Amino acid sequence: MLRLSPVLALASLAVAQGETFSARRPLFRLSVHDLPGLVAAVERTAVGKLLADPEVAEVCELAQQRDAAQVERWRRYTRRIAAEIPEFISFQEGAELELRALDWRDLHDFEIAASQPGDDPDDLRGLSKVAMTFALQATPAATARFTERATAFVTDLRERPPSGSRVAERREVDGHAALVLDPTNGMARPIWIATSAGSVAGGIGHGSDAVGRFVTRNPAAPPGLALATDLARYVRMVATLFSGSSSEVDPFLAAIGVANTTLWEYRLAAVGERLQTELAIALDGEPVGLLAALLSGFAPLPEQPLPADALLQLRCAFDVPGLVRAVDRLLELSGLRPLGDPITADLRAAWTGGGAFAITRPAVGSPVPHVYASFGIVDPDALDRLLAALRAQPWVATRTRELVGVPCTLLEIAGLPAALSPACCVRNGTFHLAESAAGLRALLAAADAGAAAVLDVGDAPLPAGEGAPHPMFELRFDGGAIHAALQEIWLPLAAATAATAEAEPLLAVDELPDVETVSRCLGCGRGMLRRTAGGIVLSCTSPLGGPELLALATTYGPILSSEVTRQRDWTYGNVYFELVCHRMQRLSAAIAAFAQREGKPPPTLGALVAAGDVDAALLELPGDELAEPVVHGGERLGLASFRYYPDGLPLTIEGNPVRAQLIPVAAGPDCRVALDTDGGVHQGWGEFHVSSIDEIERAARAGANGGK
Repeated sequence: MLRLSPVLALASLAVAQGETFSARRPLFRLSVHDLPGLVAAVERTAVGKLLADPEVAEVCELAQQRDAAQVERWRRYTRRIAAEIPEFISFQEGAELELRALDWRDLHDFEIAASQPGDDPDDLRGLSKVAMTFALQATPAATARFTERATAFVTDLRERPPSGSRVAERREVDGHAALVLDPTNGMARPIWIATSAGSVAGGIGHGSDAVGRFVTRNPAAPPGLALATDLARYVRMVATLFSGSSSEVDPFLAAIGVANTTLWEYRLAAVGERLQTELAIALDGEPVGLLAALLSGFAPLPEQPLPADALLQLRCAFDVPGLVRAVDRLLELSGLRPLGDPITADLRAAWTGGGAFAITRPAVGSPVPHVYASFGIVDPDALDRLLAALRAQPWVATRTRELVGVPCTLLEIAGLPAALSPACCVRNGTFHLAESAAGLRALLAAADAGAAAVLDVGDAPLPAGEGAPHPMFELRFDGGAIHAALQEIWLPLAAATAATAEAEPLLAVDELPDVETVSRCLGCGRGMLRRTAGGIVLSCTSPLGGPELLALATTYGPILSSEVTRQRDWTYGNVYFELVCHRMQRLSAAIAAFAQREGKPPPTLGALVAAGDVDAALLELPGDELAEPVVHGGERLGLASFRYYPDGLPLTIEGNPVRAQLIPVAAGPDCRVALDTDGGVHQGWGEFHVSSIDEIERAARAGANGGK
């Protein structure tokens, strides 16, 4: 299936040039438009210049090399399996091999999506019916070679369909002819694929017009990346899958405000020397629940002077009655007692609706950041009644203490760790709440020292975009400070707690670039909320986009990449196991044929090769650095990745007695495999996995337990 055939004129699979396939109702979609243009635009930004810094570039190159080595290991084994056991390679694996073989610089547009089948938005009968689709478009310069590879791939699919499928009669997807592979068993799903000059589209499951359609490309669209999901529909589908109905989650979705959202789309683009991220939420109708309370709130935004090590500050206003109703509804749905009167009445009377929320770098010696919430107060008496009601709760203990000359209330809440002992006070008409007395003291000291009323972000511009700005929403953040706090405090702590993780990350914390070099480039940023005709957009801009992208960029290499590595190790382990078993079984068959012919098994693998029963290449696994010389009659015939025991090596593997005939010299990624003298495969972990082959032999010949 993976063989590159000569280019054929597949007129029956023609897709009009200038068109690409796009999912119609995606539960999830990742798309990139003008990838080379996006990369070029990023290179012109401040962070692009940072990536060109010699020290930063060296670290990035190290991570890329390790990443490429992991991918190449999987590709090497998968290609061998494709050649030796083609039925093992699925369409997904074959397509991934082809995709990995492409140069990303040749790709102009890309989309991969998971879509709900059918036209009925209320059809939530399970994730098993979700259709996967993809679409690739080459750059003009790469059209010829891309078309050659795509056509050859489709030709191989036609000539050698994946195991469990057959070529269907002529089919169409959205009016375009496509190669369709129908399953030959009830477990598989249909596969379709269509190609044209410079583009290819396809999918797994339900290749119908309801899944997606071919659309005309917009060459004038700016380069960008987008990640979209229909969050409400996905949650309903999962609930339906597990309980048969979404009726239980629908009220929660309404109270939170996402029940009538139709698409959440996260976008990234370069705007001048800065990156801009956006979260666009499409609405079907007017906002509801907590979202409506946020969007309809109009109140003065409170002053919140912060210590010098502030990381992020969000100031916004809520419609207090709407917020109280939504919170009451959530408490009711959770089986808890609603706030009720007189608490709701005092909340409405005390609070203006304006709030400010912030986080700062932890104090020296502590991993817990200072966290602040500040609220504008119009009725101090109503606030006093609320605090009295809080103090009356059996799970709260309070005491009064003066901090920086201001009377403060310190709270001890049952179940919270000692580092979280909230403290609050009222200063200049604003109620301040901090995670601890130390945090509140720092806030009050900053105010006395003349700190700015809001987080100072210098001349950081507001993000550009369409729509009416929401005046009661403002986000400010210090990207350099966020990066420094993550790298100096939280990443070493996370790395220490993940010391026993199953997979290594691409970079260690101490391999990251100099903190000051990176922090100086990242600078500060701002975010704002806009109302559009179809919903709302939260936009953030800084040298590295929004705070979420800052955190992702800092933590990916030393922390988050370990999950990617773990998944790759798992897939590599599968193909390694399959190839090792296949090779050993072929060797076992050759040994049996030799024994039947000669009256006894071959004394060595060299004798087996010299007799012509196997090719020497069969003995060596791809990339095996521990492979041993195969010698016969003083002549070296090749290398072997297996130790051979003509009479069987007595072992105990996972509690079972085994006479092993073939054992890999190198331990596998997940376990070690042995083939017994009857051709049975045995997997072993523990000592059998981690011991060297020499240690296994010595233990077996000494009569000890060779495996656990």
